[in-house]
Parts: sequence; structure tokens; C-alpha cells
Amino acid sequence: MDITVLCSLCGVDPDAVPGIVGLAPAITHSLDRHARGALRQLCPDIDSQE
Repeated sequence: MDITVLCSLCGVDPDAVPGIVGLAPAITHSLDRHARGALRQLCPDIDSQE
């Protein structure tokens, strides 16, 4: 979830996140995708602001 917060709420460039959290780009992308999916299931009526 911290990756999603960095990108969505803090406005951090997604390409910079792997260096910030110390994980591989593929892992950070996957974690962000899964976190967003979980949020959509919890709050299906809220549109994404991407």
C-alpha cells in the first residue's frame, strides 16, 4: 500500500518508487497493481483519479 500512497497521494513519479523503497521495478509495479485492485474491491463506487 505504501507504493500506492507514494504515487497517488504524494505525487512521486512511478519510475522513482523502486529506488525509494529499495525494490525491483517489477515488484513495485505488481504491489501497486494489487493494492489498487484491493482498494477497488473495498470501494467500488469511487472512481479512480488516474
